[in-house]
Amino acid sequence: MMMKNNQRQAAMYIGLGALIAIVILLALGRVRTERYEGEVSEAELENMLDELAEGESMEDEDEDEMTATGPSSGYESDY
Repeated sequence: MMMKNNQRQAAMYIGLGALIAIVILLALGRVRTERYEGEVSEAELENMLDELAEGESMEDEDEDEMTATGPSSGYESDY
């Protein structure tokens, strides 16, 4: 019986701590909430998706270059 009460109390404090943390982060503006204003046209959505796709393809190219060449040749380790 005592263990069940302790578990319930621990869960309550964890939930309370999470709630307090979220309220503090919201008050400080650290949690961003998206607010959409008005309707977004199909053309705007397609432009945004194209921009995201271009950004991802550039990141893929950067990763390919890094794996092909390995660490920088000018890198010196202290070890």
